[in-house]
Order: sequence, then C-alpha cells, then structure tokens
Amino acid sequence: MHEIQQYMEQWNRMDKIKHIVVGVSGGADSMCLLEVLNRLSRKWNYEIIVVHVHHGIRGERADSDQQFVEQFCRERKLSFRVFQADVPALSKEWGMTVEEAGRTFRYQCFFQVARTLPDSVVAVAHHSDDQAETVLFRLARGTGLRGLCGMTPVSEQDGVTVIRPLLCIDRSRVEELLASWGMSYCQDETNASEAYRRNYVRHTLLPQMKVLNEQAVRHINELAQQSAEVMDYLSSETEQAYERLVKRKDAKDTSNVLTASRQALAACHEVIRSEVLRRMITELCGSGKDITRQHIGMLHSLLLSVENGTKYYDFPYGIRAGISYDTFWMASKEEALTGKDDVHADVTQSWLSVQERSRGDFHNFPKNNYTKIIDYATIKGDLFLRYKKPGDKLVIDRQGHKKSLSRFFIDEKVPEPLRQRIPLVCDEEQIIWVVGYRLNPLCYVTQSTKRVYELVVQTDQ
Repeated sequence: MHEIQQYMEQWNRMDKIKHIVVGVSGGADSMCLLEVLNRLSRKWNYEIIVVHVHHGIRGERADSDQQFVEQFCRERKLSFRVFQADVPALSKEWGMTVEEAGRTFRYQCFFQVARTLPDSVVAVAHHSDDQAETVLFRLARGTGLRGLCGMTPVSEQDGVTVIRPLLCIDRSRVEELLASWGMSYCQDETNASEAYRRNYVRHTLLPQMKVLNEQAVRHINELAQQSAEVMDYLSSETEQAYERLVKRKDAKDTSNVLTASRQALAACHEVIRSEVLRRMITELCGSGKDITRQHIGMLHSLLLSVENGTKYYDFPYGIRAGISYDTFWMASKEEALTGKDDVHADVTQSWLSVQERSRGDFHNFPKNNYTKIIDYATIKGDLFLRYKKPGDKLVIDRQGHKKSLSRFFIDEKVPEPLRQRIPLVCDEEQIIWVVGYRLNPLCYVTQSTKRVYELVVQTDQ
C-alpha cells in the first residue's frame, strides 16, 4: 500500500484531483485498485465514481459480476454507474476484434462520465505484469521505440487524464493485498481462454520468459521506463527542430499546409527527421495511429530525392506530401486539391507519385503496370487517388467514347471483390488511369505534347 501511495505522489498531482472515475470489472486487479483509492481518499479528499461495463458476453456470470461490484459500492457508499452493450455485435460493426471493441467501449464509458465532472481523472488497474504483456505483445506485432514505452503512469486520451496507480506492483502483490484485507473478487473465465490473443501472452509467453529469468517482468518494465525516458528526450529535441524548421504557408496561420526547407530538414539526424515528419502528419490530421515506418520511409525517399521539380505522394488521413524545388510540403487534401470534395476518397494503402519528365527521356521510362506517362495538357486541375464509385465511366479511345467502369472490369474479368480495391488516378473531370489496367487514351503522349508527366503508383495491397 505504501509503495502505491508513493508512486501516485510521484506521478500524479493528487491534490488537484477532485473526482476519480474508476473502471471496475469485479476482478482482482480492479477490486484492488478500488480499495486502494477508497482508503487513500481520506488523505487527498477526492470523490470516487465507480463505472462497471457489462459486455454482453458471459450471460449470468456477467450479471453476477455486476451485482457483486454494485453491492461492494453500496456497502461503502460509493457512486456506481453501469453501462451495457453487445460487444460482439460492436466488434463486427466497428471492424475490430472482440478484445479491441470491448476496450474501446469501456474507455468510451469511462470518458463519458469523467467529462461531466470537474477536475476529474480516469483510473485503470494495469499492473507491472500487464506492462510486460503489453511490451511483449507489441514486440511480436511489430513496434518501434515509442511502442516499447508501454503504458505510462499518467496519460492523456481524448482530452481525459488516465492514471495507472498499480503499475508499480505485480499481480502477486495485488493478490497479497486482497488477502491481507480479506477481500473477495470475481473470476472471469474468458481470462483463461487463449482464443484471445492477449491471453496467450499472459498464460504462455510471459511464464516462459520467467523460466528464463524470474525477474523478467521487472526487467521488461525497466526497459519500458528507459524507453520512455529516451522518447521524452527525443520529443524535446524534435520540438526544437520542428519549431525551427516547419512553417505554415498561410499568413493567417490557419492553413492546413506545412512547409520546410528540403536542405535544412535533410541535414537533421535521421531519427529527428523521422519524428519531425511524423509530427507534421499529426498536426495536420490530429492522429498518427496508422502511420507506419513504411510511410515515414516514403517521406524520407521523397525528401531526399535528387529531383528538383514537383513530385508528391498521397498518404492516409487525406494527407499529401510533396517537393517543389527546395521546398518540402505537406497538406491536408482539401488544401492540396482544388476539385470537388465529394470525389476525394482516401486510398490508404497506395501512394501516387507525380513528377515532370523531359521529352528527351521518353524512351527511358519504365514500362510496367504501375508507371505511366501522360500529356500534362490533358489534365483538368489536380490529380488524386480514389476508389471506384457508382456511375464511373472510362474513356476507351481517342475519339472520347466511354464505357462504364463496371463493364470494363467485367470485360477484363476482374473478380468482384477486387474491383473496390483497384486505385484510380483521377482529375476533376475524368478517370485518368485504372491502375494496373488502362490509361485514358486522351492522355497519351504524342508528337505535339509539350509537357510530360510520369505517374507512379506504389501499393502494399
């Protein structure tokens, strides 16, 4: 108990907190957290609001857990709120695993309550074994230094502060505390099922790590802490570089266009440069969740390319990044494009490169399904990537005759499931290129062509 109090004093400004929303399932971890916070409430004078989430999965057992937590709160005169949902149905609706949907719904409930209370935080019951599981899970799935930081004692999520007071103790210590207080708790049988990926890490992988070294959990937690300290330093260096290098294009400072000197940005250490690029994306779209190392690698390639003309790529979240001579720029698509917004659909697994070429290089252009050359004069407005939409038509000859895109896919024997996944390069008026299949004949380079542009689409589908 004393170590938890010290940990909370170290990481959380407890004297500023007036309300703590506690997620309580009824299991050992959350019951331990609730009792700790209840005992310390006399010291720091905050109010506890218990939130229990019924996932609609375990039938009568889940009903019993809810009743257990509600009775516990009634005996201690603690505020109690319950939320219920059909999480398996939500997982299908949201396109997530049941685990992910359950976690997402739980946090939505916690945050909903916290936002109604002044000076509030959300408390969750992660302990050091959970931290080790998180780091191992991320390592197996693929992560960088940021992922190795694991969970932090305090974090901000969707504008709400989340605290984790039990990160300083392990599961065995949780059980010792409950036993010393004579407290019972609920057993969730799904925690033993290895049908859930996280349980495999918990019941198989982490125990094997402990066979190698009984201090494995402590060492993994130390690695997470060291990684967090490195990331904190890196964030400070990145902030300084960002303020020095990145400018907003619009004088009113409200434009979603960011620019930087290619030479100055390229001169940064690669690690700092990567963080600056990631920060630019985050500033424009508010999230970097789906930005991978591959995306950052593409940005490095773009920034460091030897071309001096204009070249750009499209990225997730409707972000476009490009170079124009000595300037590297990044923009949200509504700023980068001038066409109609309703035809701009993100193609998050493909990138479009647009680059002016010399007529003298005409015979040296690569000949493949993902590289085409076009007559720039035939383009109306800007180019962008999207997927198929109802009513699409494709020009099929130099006379301008058209065929529905659906009919074209049928004639080409493209399987139905693939038709919605084939990128289309379009301008404001027409389809320029069905990537991997056909280029609009009106865009062919001819003897009268004055400006030649090379289009390259790269995809990881």
